[in-house]
Amino acid sequence: MAFQALRWLIASASSEEFVEEHRWHTSCAVGLMGGAGARNGACRAIRSRADLRERFLQALLARPAWRPEVARWRAAKGIHIDAVARMKFRHYKPYYPPAHLPWRSEADIKESLDSLLEKSIGTRLAVALNPVHEDARIIHDIGIIVGARHFEFMLHYGFVDPRVDLCDSEWTESLARTIRDEPFLDTLARAVARFEELTRPRKPQAQAAA
Repeated sequence: MAFQALRWLIASASSEEFVEEHRWHTSCAVGLMGGAGARNGACRAIRSRADLRERFLQALLARPAWRPEVARWRAAKGIHIDAVARMKFRHYKPYYPPAHLPWRSEADIKESLDSLLEKSIGTRLAVALNPVHEDARIIHDIGIIVGARHFEFMLHYGFVDPRVDLCDSEWTESLARTIRDEPFLDTLARAVARFEELTRPRKPQAQAAA
């Protein structure tokens, strides 16, 4: 439920009240957490569970000395380290994933999430996603965009493993996006299924007899 808790925090910070106009740029409380809709390109996809933890640390502990919009948001919404908040969102009973999902334990969910976000780098796509550059089949990374009302799993790919060349050309493919108010785990399950579909080796097609 950590992802949905972060989405709740981002939604609580989405008002124009928590945007600050500086002389040369604009900053916002949503940008502190890297959420979708952040100003000046501050939206940042989550690329690991450690990255997710960092977003909570920023939301709760980052110094607001140069971020008055963050101070306003925390004061208005009661966001502080000892706060107790009631967050309303659809979710499943902890430790008991429902039968329609592919996991039977929290450990299985964590393993799928880690495999998708951290272990997919350098994996070769079995299909061409770019009709102009069909050789662009190496996964650069997969990240999760968190918005006030949605999650979206974004796959970035190019020609070369990013651990070899950080300057490689790059394109983007959406693996899954939240449908209506579905829980995070449903979106994750569709992202995993789509990833497996894109990376599953294809059987060679039989050639027609002469």
